[in-house]
Amino acid sequence: MRSIYMKSKFNLQSLIMATLLTAISIILTRFLSFYLTPNMRIGIGSLPIIFSGAVLGPFLGALTGVVADLIGIMINPGGVPHLGFTLSSTLTGLIPGIIFFIIFNKNNENQNLKIL
Repeated sequence: MRSIYMKSKFNLQSLIMATLLTAISIILTRFLSFYLTPNMRIGIGSLPIIFSGAVLGPFLGALTGVVADLIGIMINPGGVPHLGFTLSSTLTGLIPGIIFFIIFNKNNENQNLKIL
């Protein structure tokens, strides 16, 4: 299987994969999670965003998180929208993308960052 992550430019395949992972995240977060209390929700909706960051890169991972959160707010508002949760969703896609970029980078220049 070809690695989509190592490509430096966006192509149609990576954008379609990001869109599908966004849709899966929305479905898992908004419709297939359950509530312990009226304010506490448990679900696995962040896993597609993490996968998007790891496979497609930090930028598309962050974009997947932002779009999934904003569309999820429009579909099923759970109170007043808070930009802190959108930032958290953005970082959920961005941080795994950065970590996977550092670990699987072909250059050995970032050896100290790999150790860290």
